[in-house]
Amino acid sequence: MIDANSFLADWSIRYFENKDSIKKEITSIAKKDNDSFVISYKDKTKYFFVILSLETGIFDKINKDSYIGIITLNNLKNINFVIVNWERLISFRFLSIYFINPFSQLDKVWAICPNIHEKISNRCSLEAGIKAMAEMVNLISMEELNQMLNQRN
Repeated sequence: MIDANSFLADWSIRYFENKDSIKKEITSIAKKDNDSFVISYKDKTKYFFVILSLETGIFDKINKDSYIGIITLNNLKNINFVIVNWERLISFRFLSIYFINPFSQLDKVWAICPNIHEKISNRCSLEAGIKAMAEMVNLISMEELNQMLNQRN
């Protein structure tokens, strides 16, 4: 059985490598554990953590002084977590949250930087805006992800 965290970390590393193919800003990538990796860019180092359910420990992984990327599943539970915890999330200046579904028939990833989003958007349309962005990627539950991974074996 394929480990979901490791699969998503590996998939995300390939995503960021492909995304950087033009700019060439990445200087190195190091996978730390099954659920974490570090990307060194020319101007910063960003720490990435795979957290399948944001309710289970996102605030244990982030701090206000580091560039942090959270890789999570694009599902209603995680989307609603961001909306409910928005006030706390915007205090992390360098936080990016990547909602992914590697098996989506639409886009595979959408991302939000809560601190920046708060500065450029209207708070009264926060929920509608986040849900609109989430529609760019098919929703996926943990169970669906595991089914897809089991089919790959």
